[in-house]
Amino acid sequence: WLLGSFHGDSNGLATQPVVQAIADLARGSFEDHVLLLGVDGNTYNSPPSKRYQSVSGFRKFLGEWGLVSSWGPLPSPKSLSDSVPAEDKT
Repeated sequence: WLLGSFHGDSNGLATQPVVQAIADLARGSFEDHVLLLGVDGNTYNSPPSKRYQSVSGFRKFLGEWGLVSSWGPLPSPKSLSDSVPAEDKT
């Protein structure tokens, strides 16, 4: 096992580069390990602007990298955690 953790920035734009860097490390130096990564990605169902990471964009990124979410291979923006601000719960 290779365990990792990341708490995203407020707008979620650092989430993809950090997850990508950890996945690269896992594939390059720890290929005999299973990567388990806990992420609070701060993704938004309805991002207020392009300066925020969307759930659908992050879902696409995960698929492109062959990664899956604990919510499944295609996490839905409707599957929200309790920590999501009320205005983002739709």
